Amino acid sequence: MCLMPGGNVLIPPSEKGRKICQYLKVAIALHLGLAIFLMLGGRYVDGVFDLLGAMIGFYAIRQPEGYSLQCVLCYCIFCGMDVFWACLRLILYFSGASDTASSFDGWQYYVFVIGIIISPFIYVFCTVTSYYLYKDLRQAMDESVGGMGMGGDEMGGGGGIYAAPAPAERQPQASWSHAESHPAAPSGFKPFSGTGNRLGGN
Repeated sequence: MCLMPGGNVLIPPSEKGRKICQYLKVAIALHLGLAIFLMLGGRYVDGVFDLLGAMIGFYAIRQPEGYSLQCVLCYCIFCGMDVFWACLRLILYFSGASDTASSFDGWQYYVFVIGIIISPFIYVFCTVTSYYLYKDLRQAMDESVGGMGMGGDEMGGGGGIYAAPAPAERQPQASWSHAESHPAAPSGFKPFSGTGNRLGGN
C-alpha cells in the first residue's frame, strides 16, 4: 500500500527535515546492508523483508522536492516492529532458549551471530530518524493547511458567511389611527326622564 503510485501525499520538507533526511539516508543504507548480511547468515526470510523495508524507506524520500508522508510513517512502523523482534531474538539467543545458531557452521555461524547482535541497533536508528522526519513533515502539513484556512478568511471565504448578522434597527411601532364610529341613535328615541326607584329600598 505504501508503494502504490499516486496514493501518497508529498510534503516539501523544512530545512530541519532535510537535515533529518540525511541521517535517514544513512539509516536506509545500513538497513539495506543488514538485509544482505542476514541473507549471508542464512536468514533469508528476514533478509527479504528487510529489503522490502529498505525499499519503502527509499521510496519515501526519493524525490527531493517532497517526501511521502505515508511512506515515512509506514517505514517507521515497519522498523519499530523489527526492533521488537530483533530484541526478542537477541534475548532468546543469549538465554540459550534458541538453538538456531547451532545449525550453521564456520563463517556463516559468525555472520548469523553478528547479525543478531547488530540488528536491534540498526532498527532503532531507522525507527528514530524516520519518526523525527514524519513529525517534521506532519508539522509542515498542518501549518500549510492552517495557512490555507487563514487565507480563505482573508479573502472573505468564511468571515462573511459565519459573521453574526447585524441587529435589525428598531422600527417605531405603528399607532392605532382607526377612528371609531358609532351608529346613530334611531329617530324618535327619547332619553328616560322619569323618577327612578332603587330595588330593595324602603
